[in-house]
Amino acid sequence: MGIIERSLRVSGQRTKRLVVFFDSGSSFSIINEKLVNELGIIKEKKTNVKVELGNGQYMNFKRTVILDIQMNKNSYLHW
Repeated sequence: MGIIERSLRVSGQRTKRLVVFFDSGSSFSIINEKLVNELGIIKEKKTNVKVELGNGQYMNFKRTVILDIQMNKNSYLHW
């Protein structure tokens, strides 16, 4: 497992350049709800996912969103 730091653009109705961390051993990607609202990301679905964090605590998530990620001139859609 390793952690990689990258600057990339994330888009919804608005686009923002962010510094993000990739953990090659993680099972989920997590984005702050305030940032989702700021970007105007509207493609979402309701879900009920319980995720164990690296410190052993659990977090419950009620929604998932589709992120449009642009990195190295390539575009990716990611739940």
